[in-house]
This record gives sequence, C-alpha cells and structure tokens, in this order.
Amino acid sequence: MNFYFFNSHIEDIEELKAHKFYGGLFIYDVPLGDRFTKIARIIDSDIEMRYLVAIRPYVVSPQYLCMLYNSVNGMHPGRLQINIVTGSGDIQREVKRASTEYLMNENKDFGGILGPVTDLSSNIDRSNYLIEYVDMLNTLNTNLPDFYVSVTNEYVFNVAKRNQNKIIIPYAMYKYNKFDISDMNTMVAIKPILRETEEELDQLPKPTGIWNKYHGQYDRKDYDYFTYSEFSDLMDTFKANGINEVLISSCKIEDIYNPPTIERFHVMNFVKQYNSKGGL
Repeated sequence: MNFYFFNSHIEDIEELKAHKFYGGLFIYDVPLGDRFTKIARIIDSDIEMRYLVAIRPYVVSPQYLCMLYNSVNGMHPGRLQINIVTGSGDIQREVKRASTEYLMNENKDFGGILGPVTDLSSNIDRSNYLIEYVDMLNTLNTNLPDFYVSVTNEYVFNVAKRNQNKIIIPYAMYKYNKFDISDMNTMVAIKPILRETEEELDQLPKPTGIWNKYHGQYDRKDYDYFTYSEFSDLMDTFKANGINEVLISSCKIEDIYNPPTIERFHVMNFVKQYNSKGGL
C-alpha cells in the first residue's frame, strides 16, 4: 500500500521513508515559506519519496502552479505532486494561530487569484472557486501537474470526474459509498485511532459527538478506532477494491503543528509493520 502521511515538516521525509511511507502531504501556507523552493533544495535522489503539496486555489494561479511544478519536476522528475483543496476558514484561522510566525491580519480581505475568495470565505464560495480553478487548470496547453482534487461534496466530485482527475476523498464518504469512484484514480484520507490490542482501545475515552445520538451502543469502528489487525484488514479491503493509496493522519488539521505523540507513534508503527510484512 502506498501510504502518505499528513505532516507539516518536510524535514521528516527521511523518517517517513524509514517507516515505509510512500510520501508526505505538506501544507502550502504563509508561515512555512515557499514549499516548492524548499522541496527543490532538499530532495535527496537516494530517497524515493513523493512530496504532495496541498494548494488552496485562491493562493496560486493555475498558470503559476504549472510553472512551479514544471520547474521542480524538471530537476526531480516524478517526485512532486499537488493536492488541490478548498481549505477551511475556521481551520486556517486555527492553523495560523498555532504558528507564532504568522503576522498577517486575519480579518483583512486580500482576495484570491481569480476573485474575492479568501480563507475567510464560505464553504460554498471556496468550493465554487475550486471548481472554476480545476476546469481552468485542465484547459491549459502545457505539461499539467500530477495532481489530486480533494473531494468533499458532489459538485467538486463532478468536476474532477468530468476532467478525469485523480481524487482524494475522506474515509467516511468512501465507507458510505457517497460517490461512484469505480473508474477513478482514488486516494482515501483517514485519521484512525490505532492500538495493537482491543484492551488498549477499550481504555481510551469514548468519542463524543452528534453520531452518539444515533447509536444504541458504542461501536469503536464507527469512529475509526482500530486494532492493528483490523486496520490491516481494512487496507486489504481497499486494495481488493482498487484503492492503492491512503492519506493517513495522526491528528486534526488544527493540531498539525503539534500532533499527539502517541497517535503519531502508532500510525508510524503500523505502516512500517504493514508494508514490511505485506499485511498483519
């Protein structure tokens, strides 16, 4: 299985390789500097890893994105990939507050490349912007980036399907067959809670939230709590269904700068065991 780790630190790529990951997903944001410049500078030709950079479309124009990608790809063919995301106003504010280097006034409207959309715009406005962006990107007469579209609603899914683009979908949408992905190149994104034994999982606090109202009893797998063995079975099911790429995270995006150590440890440990043995 080709596992990508949602990680904010490019410098961790050697650790990911040691734990049998295929690549890492990295945020493109003001406090972090230009990801493309940094990736081009530090890529080690001896470490065969993929650098997947998450781009909010109102930050970089389609034309400039192609220029950046082709410049890096010319030096390091096949190593750079792009993830086009809508972003989230609330999440972006939390991520930026977590960085002491972020000095921009979050209430100022700077506008996007194609119009007035910003991090603070509504989900609908940001989704519509992404749809226009993906359509425009696909029409450019140049070497297009190797990119995935993050799908969170049917309208974004439809534009990706129409253009035959690769997609990333949340595990919950995959699990409940939200979209027909039978003829699409799909990566599944999941944030599991992993422990080696059921006893360890049973000792964890039970998750809370609206879904508890609809369950007569607690079922940990409904909340993505898995033993290593159960998660291995899920990965085998993915592969049987043609899913060969998984984006795995050990924390919520707002905690990306300071992920829980124990969850990161179990994600790393599982991937290394799974890919070393071809399953558990």
